[in-house]
Amino acid sequence: MGGCALKTPRLRFWPTAARLALLALLATAAVAAEPTPPPSSTPTSTSLSPSPAPSRDLRLLLATVDANTALQVMLADGTTLEGFPHRVEADTLLLTTALRDGSEFTVTAATRFLRAPLGEITEIRQDRRSMQAGASIGARTGAVTVGALGGLIGLLIASFDESGDSNAAVGVVIGVGAGAAIGAALGSGIGAGVGALDRGWDTIWPRSVERPRRRTRLALEPGYAQATDMVVDGHGLSGRLALLQRTSGRIEMGPVVELHNVRGVDLRETPWGTYEHATSLAFGAGLDVRVNALAPGWRPFASGGVGWRVQDDLFLAGHVGGGLRWRDDGARAVTFAARYHFPFTNPDDDPPPFWTFSAGLVFGP
Repeated sequence: MGGCALKTPRLRFWPTAARLALLALLATAAVAAEPTPPPSSTPTSTSLSPSPAPSRDLRLLLATVDANTALQVMLADGTTLEGFPHRVEADTLLLTTALRDGSEFTVTAATRFLRAPLGEITEIRQDRRSMQAGASIGARTGAVTVGALGGLIGLLIASFDESGDSNAAVGVVIGVGAGAAIGAALGSGIGAGVGALDRGWDTIWPRSVERPRRRTRLALEPGYAQATDMVVDGHGLSGRLALLQRTSGRIEMGPVVELHNVRGVDLRETPWGTYEHATSLAFGAGLDVRVNALAPGWRPFASGGVGWRVQDDLFLAGHVGGGLRWRDDGARAVTFAARYHFPFTNPDDDPPPFWTFSAGLVFGP
């Protein structure tokens, strides 16, 4: 009986142990059967990873930007900020609405600061300063055209002097120098005024964006001239040659030389009655200005200018007009224009105004 009493607990223990071992084996097999996920490149840490550091090139660029030149800053969310660069704080560009006075910067109640995170900047545009570009083009144009006129006047004056060719050379040099100085001053003022009418922007970031080119373009425009108030003739062939350079996306300007066959006969009123007056060819040179967009295809454009003209006499003249042009992707263009030419000084005694109608070609970028 003692042996039987010892066997009963042993029989109860082993089935329980077997069941536990079987459950453990099944659990291990189930875990092993589950697919193992691929290793993740994402850090297991719950802390947020830092944003990529802003480009070093962008920092270097901002360090060289003129503090008195306005910027347009485009952000990734579509926001556009406009202001003057103040400084870079950590990873943020700080813009201000106040213009710096030389090297001094004073914060007033009206001063506002705009923050542009460097990591969110997608594009930066810089004020092109169309006024400054216009003044430069106008000064060069005035120096060339009025300087040439001064040389012609000096040569004409020297032709009345019979003392020798040396005086003629001196007269031409003095005429060219004086004319160039006067023309540069006048042309600079006119060009600056025209450039101030439009504001342009150059993309300076990213550097891969191509900036608008300001190369010189050649405009050749043959046509026909028709004078007004002429009783005999006053019409004939016409031609213009201009060198144009852009100051902004809408305005271009440069020197122009013109020749118009408007010689004929007009009537002049005097205290002693009306008499016939014969006119001659019209030759002139000056500053040509066009309001002409960059877009390709058919577009209207406006034209105007001022300069000197020789037609029986020497006087200041101008023109206004416009037309249509077609431009391809390479900026070559075909133009059709009508212009009204008129005298500025003493219009009663100068030859009458006239119209020109031209079809021309524009070459260059």
